Amino acid sequence: MKGKTGKFFFYLIPVVLIAVIIVSGTMFLKDYMEYKRAGDEYESLEALMEEPETEAAAADETPGDAYGYVPLHINYDELLAVNEDFAAVIHIPVLDIRYPMVASKDNEDYLHVTFEKQKNFAGCIFLDCNAAKDFSDWNTFVFGHNMKNGSMFGHLKDFLKDETLCDQYPYIWVYTPEKALKYRIFSYYTAYYTSDSYEGFYGSEGYDDYISRIRSRSVYQPKDLSEVDFGKRPQLISLSTCSGSQHVERFLVHGALVEE
Repeated sequence: MKGKTGKFFFYLIPVVLIAVIIVSGTMFLKDYMEYKRAGDEYESLEALMEEPETEAAAADETPGDAYGYVPLHINYDELLAVNEDFAAVIHIPVLDIRYPMVASKDNEDYLHVTFEKQKNFAGCIFLDCNAAKDFSDWNTFVFGHNMKNGSMFGHLKDFLKDETLCDQYPYIWVYTPEKALKYRIFSYYTAYYTSDSYEGFYGSEGYDDYISRIRSRSVYQPKDLSEVDFGKRPQLISLSTCSGSQHVERFLVHGALVEE
């Protein structure tokens, strides 16, 4: 009897191992194809959000900022034609993040749906469903997935890997059909999804208290923040993405409006 049992397991183990390899390979292939489809889509959209070449910008005499940054050339009509929920383009040059953003009535709408409305776990960069589409709120939350290949908001975590990175170009640009908004990054940190950083605030005192809290949590200490006058209570942008493997932590990046 023992001999038969031994033979059974002798033949069973290779079968199980082969099954595991097949399942793992299938899952890997599925994930790879998801990443590729999303990557191909967003790469094709980059043509509608072009970075001017240095020579072309010089020829057009397009003014750049103190760091030499030249604004993107954006085809708003084409982006709206692709998706009527298009709200703006976000550009974080130092992280090479450049995506169209959407605004809808439910934060679940684009969690796993791309800008071209294809089902994909990469989803889309989207504004909080309660946010004003023109970024006129005191604090506008923007969400995106922390993709393993660095796409979407996957590169935000690079700030944690290199504390000098943000100071190389500490700005977030947001382009709406009406205006270009420039935000100075002043705080970033990891927090739980239940953090009061996600809570709204009311009035000047509420604003001041919120700024105090998120600055105290920051692992980033800007070398020079003189261009931001929090006494004038500039509008804020807050970026949020998942952090860690337990899905309970978030990485947040906050910026203050310095130019529009």
